[in-house]
Amino acid sequence: MSSRYLFLDTSYFVTIGLIDENFDFINYQLFENRKGSTILHKEIYLMLKENKMKIKDIDALIISSGPGSYTGMRLAEGFAQILEIDKLKVFSFYHFEVPKMIGVTEGWWCSEAFKSEIFVHRWNGEDKEQSLVKEGEFERKVDINSDNIFTHTGTLLENHFQSTNDLIKKHSKTIFKQVVDRAEHLETYYYRPLEKEFRMSGQ
Repeated sequence: MSSRYLFLDTSYFVTIGLIDENFDFINYQLFENRKGSTILHKEIYLMLKENKMKIKDIDALIISSGPGSYTGMRLAEGFAQILEIDKLKVFSFYHFEVPKMIGVTEGWWCSEAFKSEIFVHRWNGEDKEQSLVKEGEFERKVDINSDNIFTHTGTLLENHFQSTNDLIKKHSKTIFKQVVDRAEHLETYYYRPLEKEFRMSGQ
């Protein structure tokens, strides 16, 4: 049987995909309005069943390792860890890498990071920097009229930023080949350190 890969992204909503040996999508589903924890395993099962496959028929799992919230990221990471116990390979990437993977040499990748903050990744060639920006300061920190400003989903898309979800669908061959060739399961990238994420108000 030809190679098959399962794709999972829970960095914002839940995206599930099945990828063929050429890194084209066989199936792709984005769930925007349903709680991820209640649908994840069922929808993966249904997608595999539709293609007459089981988990054991998958050559590797490809996941987004963020950035994202703790709750969202634990869905994909927890699923990946279970499969790794069964010796399935897991490869991952960060959403802010996607534009560079398709040849965009400089720009911004931004995401709503909750707590009235926006995560900003800025790159120019090999130089890069990341920060959390207060919502009220965002337009002073980022050139929102740039052609090279990206996000993955959410209300930032209303500003006509380019969607890295769309780039993944359109350029799956280029992106997933690089991810598989790199063969790394990256550390999960949360918007902020966990001690800050779970700090009680007033502490």
